[in-house]
Amino acid sequence: MGNLISKEQHFVAACGHGDKSRVRKLIRDKFDVNKKSFGGITGLHMACHLDQIDVVKDLIQNKAEIDIRDDDDQAPLLIACSQGHEKVVKTLLENNADVNLTNKNGVTALMGACLNGNSTIVSYLLQRHAQIDTKDKDEQTALLMACHEGHEKVVKILLENNADVNAKNRNCITGLHMACHYGHTDIVEELVQNKAEIDIRDDDDQAPLLIACSQGHEKVVKILLENNADVNLTNKNGVTALMGACLNGNSTIVSYLLQRHAQIDAKDKDGDTALILACHEGHEKVVKILLENNADVNAKNRNCITGLHMACHYGHTDIVEELVQNKAEIDIRDDDDQAPLLIACSQGHEKVVKILLENNADVNATNKNGVTALMGACLNGNSTIVTLMAASWQGNDTIVSDLLQYHAHIDAKDKDDQTALMAACSEGHKKIVKILLQNNSDVNATNKKGFSALMAACVNGNSVIVSDLLQCHAQIDAKDDDGQTALMVACSKGHVKVVNILLEHDAKVNVSTRQGFTALMLASVNGHDVIVNDLLQYNAQIDAKNLKGDTAMMRACQEGHVDIVKILLDSKASVNIKNRQGYTGLMLASYYGHIDVVRLLLDHKADANIRGITGETAHGLALINEHYDIEKLLTEHDAKKENYRGSNTNMDPSTSDDNDFMLPGSSAARDMKGATRSFPDESTEAQLMPVERTTTSNSYVNFNLNNVHNFTLGKIHVQNQECDNYDLQKRDAESTEDREKQTLSSNSEINFNLQTVQNFKLSQIHVQNQECDNYDLQRRDAESTEDREKQ
Repeated sequence: MGNLISKEQHFVAACGHGDKSRVRKLIRDKFDVNKKSFGGITGLHMACHLDQIDVVKDLIQNKAEIDIRDDDDQAPLLIACSQGHEKVVKTLLENNADVNLTNKNGVTALMGACLNGNSTIVSYLLQRHAQIDTKDKDEQTALLMACHEGHEKVVKILLENNADVNAKNRNCITGLHMACHYGHTDIVEELVQNKAEIDIRDDDDQAPLLIACSQGHEKVVKILLENNADVNLTNKNGVTALMGACLNGNSTIVSYLLQRHAQIDAKDKDGDTALILACHEGHEKVVKILLENNADVNAKNRNCITGLHMACHYGHTDIVEELVQNKAEIDIRDDDDQAPLLIACSQGHEKVVKILLENNADVNATNKNGVTALMGACLNGNSTIVTLMAASWQGNDTIVSDLLQYHAHIDAKDKDDQTALMAACSEGHKKIVKILLQNNSDVNATNKKGFSALMAACVNGNSVIVSDLLQCHAQIDAKDDDGQTALMVACSKGHVKVVNILLEHDAKVNVSTRQGFTALMLASVNGHDVIVNDLLQYNAQIDAKNLKGDTAMMRACQEGHVDIVKILLDSKASVNIKNRQGYTGLMLASYYGHIDVVRLLLDHKADANIRGITGETAHGLALINEHYDIEKLLTEHDAKKENYRGSNTNMDPSTSDDNDFMLPGSSAARDMKGATRSFPDESTEAQLMPVERTTTSNSYVNFNLNNVHNFTLGKIHVQNQECDNYDLQKRDAESTEDREKQTLSSNSEINFNLQTVQNFKLSQIHVQNQECDNYDLQRRDAESTEDREKQ
């Protein structure tokens, strides 16, 4: 292997280490001292960076380029100044290094020295006529940098050399802004003495005083106020110096500002006052000073929120007490009609709630949604607060004596008719539920959707709450507006303990929802095998069907829950039962690619050659979605082969509605002689009418035939281009006789028994379109076979 380190790298390393003998040897060997290594660095750059003064001198004597740049355009002088190497800087300057060169970011040697804080180097550079007010790419000057870093001596030298004291960077920030932000008191004093503009604004309209107040720099604030800074200036958001001090929580600064006549009730763009901000942040001393100086205790922001609302929300107990003592309106409402008590209850601040109740807060006040303080406490789950609210009914002597006057309505309802008990059940707060039940809360109250506390507890899965509710005579088989019972809810969510409790309390296992779903179906579709077993032990009807004709096993097959399918089959579920589309569990599993389910069904003698009402078998449905492994498995079990490769995968047997029929029509797939169908009512069998057609593309013709009873095309061919929507405007429908006579009887009709379309009259060749919702047949010909031959 050769040497991986180049001669340039050796040389730069030797310069950095101060290895004079090695450096001199390489120079004697005629090595070019200006050769660059990685990053464009030369020996001189490295020696300047690491303060190797002797090497620097040797390199300069051997014709090292004094202002050579690296890849960042940094010259040796800038590097030495940034590192604070005085001797190196002096040597470079004596050898006429350019004092005003900049790097890629516009930084000069003077800026580098100011950032480093070396006042000696700054003096050297200024003696060599360094440009004092040059700006970098961010428009920072040397003075701004020195103020930012807090280098007082450097600032003084720059000012003595007439640096622009009010120079601004690209954000209009000056040295005074910088010094006020970081609390550099001596620099602030120096700048003010050198006529810095005291109220100068940055891009956000912030004056130095606001910045100093927001940062809590007392001495800086005092200097600015003594130099007549405007105490009431605001930034773009309307924030004053007083507001800044209140947010920071510095009571001394707040006092300074009030002594200088700061406007105590000024509002920012959100309508917040200094008092509201102090209450938000929890600065008790500041709140006290503001109230002593007559701040408006009931001032509201743009959302009608007061200081009391803020303090209650964040649980600032001492501030709440201070505000109440200063006549804060106890039941004042915000924009959502929330009173402080509701807010404190919702946040779970017990001490705050106690203070408000002791000061006669309205315990039954509601917000816009009808939520009471009691509901808020229930949602929060704070049993202590609920005890406070409900103690009058509970018989707790130690609390009742304090709270007899506070009679919260235990069954009050919000805008959705939800009670405190429902809220507590939803959140799983066991103690709260117990307290409410002990105080005779209505256990069978329902919300607007018919949902009860028991159902809410079943969603949450809290078996203790479910037991407590049942002991208090909760109606176990009550249904919500969708026909769901508590058992169905628990089965859907997979809460095994809750399901067992309900079953032990004789919950009806075979009732169904409005769509015909039973608890067994819901457990099966959601993959809860333990619950499926439990339901079967309680005589769940295994082959019960929903309105679409699906059974529990079909839904499990569709979802690929092989364990549940096995349980159902072992419990004698019908393996070849069909839904209203004519599909079996095998067909659904084949379509969705669940090969383990397919294998299990075949092992249980599932018939692979059953056809749905559209003619498809499990084999064909597997091919539609290119499940070739399933196709192979079905073929091995004597399934008849069908050529559906490349068919449109929009055909979804599980989602086909009773009134939606999608007829596969790809010429690349097959020459389909199928049928439309109709379901006039739930008991009528499908009526099949023959349709012969040709198409000009591989897409589907989608007939969205809601309640279509008779749709006979006979031998009419449809030329299909993009057959998604059909509009029968200006469409010619011609027979052979019509072509000869060029007329049609005005009485001839095609009967489309659609939602609103009954008759499309074919007078004068054109179809008149009346309220046709889904048919867009613009300029599409529908011609008979005989017409094609004549053409």
